Amino acid sequence: MSSFFLILPLEFTYRILDHLDDESLILSARNVCKRLNLILDTYYPYQVIRNIMIDRLFNDDENQILEALSEYQRIINQSLKKTQASHFEFTVLSLGIHAESRQLDIQIITLDVVSRLVELLTSENDKIQKKALRILLNVAGGSSKQTKYVVDAGTVPILIQLIQSPNEITQEDVDTI
Repeated sequence: MSSFFLILPLEFTYRILDHLDDESLILSARNVCKRLNLILDTYYPYQVIRNIMIDRLFNDDENQILEALSEYQRIINQSLKKTQASHFEFTVLSLGIHAESRQLDIQIITLDVVSRLVELLTSENDKIQKKALRILLNVAGGSSKQTKYVVDAGTVPILIQLIQSPNEITQEDVDTI
C-alpha cells in the first residue's frame, strides 16, 4: 500500500468512495487497511447500507425480513464467488473471509445478526425459515470457531425441532446442515 493513501485527506477519500456501488463498499473496501476501515465507519452511505439491512432484519414485517435475508444471501454469495475466484477459504467470524492470516470482515453480519437468524428459524413463514437456515449454513460452514458460535447461539435444539417437522422441505433443508 502506498504511503500516499495514508496521508490522503479524508474529503478526497470520501469523494473516491462516492464512486463505489453498495456491493463494492461492503465487499471490497473493507479491510484494505486500518485507516480505510476507520473512514468507512464514519462514511455515511456505508453506515446507511449496514443499518438498513440490520433494521429490516429486526423488523416485524415479514416482507422487510425477507428483503433483508435476500440481501444478506446475495452478499454472502458474491463474497463466496470472489473468494473462490481468488482461491481463498471462506470462513465466518463476524462473517469474514479468512485468507491466510488476514481477516477480511464483511461487517454486515454480526453476532447479533446470527442470533436473529437463529430466532428466525422458529418463524411460521417457511420462506423466512428457509432463507435464515441457508445463511446459517454458510456461517456454520466456516471454521470450527464459527461453527461453535452457531451452536452456542442455540441452533441445535431448533434444528432438531425442524427435522421433526411435518414439512418435508424443511426437513431436507435442515439435513443439509
